[in-house]
Amino acid sequence: ILLQVLQNGLLSLAEIKNWNIDPLLDAYNYCLKKNIDYNYWFKGKLFQARNRKFYGGIYCEHDIDCFTAYIVLTDKNKEEIARKQIIKIEQYGIPEFIMAGWDIENNTFSLHGRTYGPEQEHTWQFSLDEIKAR
Repeated sequence: ILLQVLQNGLLSLAEIKNWNIDPLLDAYNYCLKKNIDYNYWFKGKLFQARNRKFYGGIYCEHDIDCFTAYIVLTDKNKEEIARKQIIKIEQYGIPEFIMAGWDIENNTFSLHGRTYGPEQEHTWQFSLDEIKAR
């Protein structure tokens, strides 16, 4: 939907400015062909636990009307073993994630960041004990 909205706006502008629309159509079709989406790992990676048995990471998904983030835990082969939604912001707004990592003493993977609103500072955690209890 967002891609279509952008394309319509750009084509209208191109008509007003008498621009060549071929590059706009090429870019639009390329995005459709590649099924472009805006999903990524925080800092572009998974974080390895000190015991080297697990990895943890923050997976972010952007859509036209919301932002969702998950804490994801994997085994040493990076096969997902658990996922927990930690935030979902509808409409506009993206949190600022500051740091993520393992707390060895508590056997948890944590993320610290800020959102916009009354409670701005947050720490989200996912314990390996939560996984074992499932």
